Amino acid sequence: MDKIFSIREEYRKYINEHHDEMIDSAELMRDDIEHSALNFRNEINGKLLSIPRLYSDETKKRFEELVSVTYGIMEKVIREYMENEDYRSLFPFSAAVQELILYNKTPVSYLPLARFDIFYHEDTGDFKFCEINADGSSGMNADRLMAEMMIHNPAHQEMLYKYDMYSMELFDTWVHEFMNMYAEFSPGKKPNVAIVDFLDMGRVREFQEFVRRFQRKGFNCEICDIRNFKYENGVLISGTGHPVDAVYRRAVTSEITDRIEEVLPFINAVKDGKVFLAGDFCTHIIDNKWTFYILHHERTALFLNDEEKAFIKKHIPGTFPLSGKGIEKDTVIKNKDSYILKPWDGYAAHGVKAGLECTQEEWEAFVSDVYGTDYICQEFAEQYDSYNSDFLYGDGEWKDYSHMTGLFVYNGKFSGVIARSAPAGGIIDYYRDERRQPTFFVR
Repeated sequence: MDKIFSIREEYRKYINEHHDEMIDSAELMRDDIEHSALNFRNEINGKLLSIPRLYSDETKKRFEELVSVTYGIMEKVIREYMENEDYRSLFPFSAAVQELILYNKTPVSYLPLARFDIFYHEDTGDFKFCEINADGSSGMNADRLMAEMMIHNPAHQEMLYKYDMYSMELFDTWVHEFMNMYAEFSPGKKPNVAIVDFLDMGRVREFQEFVRRFQRKGFNCEICDIRNFKYENGVLISGTGHPVDAVYRRAVTSEITDRIEEVLPFINAVKDGKVFLAGDFCTHIIDNKWTFYILHHERTALFLNDEEKAFIKKHIPGTFPLSGKGIEKDTVIKNKDSYILKPWDGYAAHGVKAGLECTQEEWEAFVSDVYGTDYICQEFAEQYDSYNSDFLYGDGEWKDYSHMTGLFVYNGKFSGVIARSAPAGGIIDYYRDERRQPTFFVR
């Protein structure tokens, strides 16, 4: 890591010596960003910092190792849920969700696509998990576009002359893994592919890039609203009238169950085994915050090996139901800075509240309001900070920013990174004051 810290210092030195050039280049970059897919529904999803996230090849190996261990644990958890009713009873899923999960107990892959969000400490290599996302994982296109935008950054262009840097490709890699999985489902057949979501909620520009990549590899592919399918004579038919053989599902399970009557043709085709689904609904077992509570449960320890149990103890924050069955209300109130509260089945940080961002009075009121509801209480994970500057949407001054590192996982393999940041002491959240960094590995 000493080399990475040294390169980061070189960025800083160059930026300090070319301050006016950075201001001028930021104007060009800002215009490009605001006319790109990083401008999502009039919200900028790519407020770039001046120094990208840099990792060594040694760190890449570290990411590969932690992904391998985590993926193995998650496969075991999903399998145990599918096979044993007593384990299923530990999860708070509705009957409708459980029915979806159990329709197919032997999918091609229990977890075809995921993003493991961690707080990675670059000085020590230690980390704590923030959350795990499954099929709805996004950010691939943002990482690609942010890397392209760095053509405007003179400090980065200078470093490219001096160092061998590369970014990881997240689209063709997924097409390759998707087709490997489909070949197990239906050997020898060339599928028509659909990328499926509620299109009034999905990141359509990202879907469009995936469509281009599938088509370049010779596969018919289209973007489909999950509500617009027909199911006739054992064939799933898209809203444009084409048969669909394979689905890349981006619609999250909770949204599907909330609107189940609107998506019955899709559900029936999946249940009848007439279409390949990546991922199956069993992914919902691990893509909610309740899973972290289950990972620490004594029942889970029964089927994990010693290495996996030690991994959970070290890297998964302590997590409890926010109720008398998990943690006392007074304990949460009196230890404000030690906890963060989250809806157990939420996403995109909606409803999340950290004690550190509240006054004592605000914290007590919030805890009192949500205690005994569908919330979990989690030990607050210390975040890693490093200096950076923002010429695009800030004042260009050096400040400390907290890091979150999202590790993309395609069919069990580490496949890339999305790097997110926020001013130190804040919550890293798209809807608050989040900043982004393209990720580069240095050979």
